[in-house]
Amino acid sequence: MMKHKIIYFLVALLICGSVQYTCTTIGSAQAQLSLLDTFTYQLVKNETIGNLNVRTYTFSVNIHNSGDQTSDLIEVKFEEPEIGGFITLGNGTIAPGENQTFLLEEWPTVIIGDVTMNFSFNPVNPDTLPTEFNSGKKTFIIPALETNVTETPGFELVFVVIAILVVLLRNTRKK
Repeated sequence: MMKHKIIYFLVALLICGSVQYTCTTIGSAQAQLSLLDTFTYQLVKNETIGNLNVRTYTFSVNIHNSGDQTSDLIEVKFEEPEIGGFITLGNGTIAPGENQTFLLEEWPTVIIGDVTMNFSFNPVNPDTLPTEFNSGKKTFIIPALETNVTETPGFELVFVVIAILVVLLRNTRKK
């Protein structure tokens, strides 16, 4: 008799647990946003102003919604590495299964070397709690420009040595 009660109890527990899991799974439709690794950039201008080398870039980031609901309105920001603060790339909602591209055109920098690019996105509504599904951040690197070397170091030395030899040969012929 006691064994039957334990078995009934375990079966009831198993049924209730699976019903609760099914209800939780069915009711948990939401957007799931993530910054993709498809950061793109293009050097638009490279100019020297005074003694500064100013590089101007256009860049974009993509956010994907892998969830099953349209996202809340989000704001995508770029952390400005030179002066601090953030530059807003745009706002938008993203439908399930879609990507949205956020673009910043003609951003100038005088940073020498690699440029660290920090991006983030968060819900616009201050009453919406940021979660792992509706906010995030990612860092990308723009590598330093390779400088084109147009001179061959030490090549001038060859010309100087040849010139000295020519002068010495002329002097020895005159004698």
